Amino acid sequence: MPENPAEAAPVLAELLEKQLAIYGSVLDLSRSQRQLIDSGDTSDLMQLLSEKQKLIAEIESVSAVIAPLQNACEGAGDSIPGEVRERIENALAGLRATLAEIVALEDEGQGSLNVQKQGAGGKLAHLQKGKMMHKAYGGNTKKIPPIARFKDKNG
Repeated sequence: MPENPAEAAPVLAELLEKQLAIYGSVLDLSRSQRQLIDSGDTSDLMQLLSEKQKLIAEIESVSAVIAPLQNACEGAGDSIPGEVRERIENALAGLRATLAEIVALEDEGQGSLNVQKQGAGGKLAHLQKGKMMHKAYGGNTKKIPPIARFKDKNG
């Protein structure tokens, strides 16, 4: 692992660009995830989440290599060639923008899941209420004699 900023910076730029590409793939999956959440397609959603988890593991692996390189380059200033510094700055700007978009999509997806959950909870509550009403009014008809059940004023 290079400790000299002039040697570490090009490696850092390359890894940041690689990380940006991986985050781009995560962003694409997040867009698809949003559509799957809206459509309610849980099997494809689970497969997509598995793919996304693999990418996140890859990001973590690259991040572990990036950290010491960033430390080596921190405060290096002019000792890093301008072209390499520009690559690093562009990659970091791209990462910030991509992460912001991923976070926004994840927040929207979470909101949509919450709405669906509340809708499902409401349906379950309605079914439970119907079940309780059935028990209260119709579930115990065996205990009521048939004559008493159907008798009105006219007999």
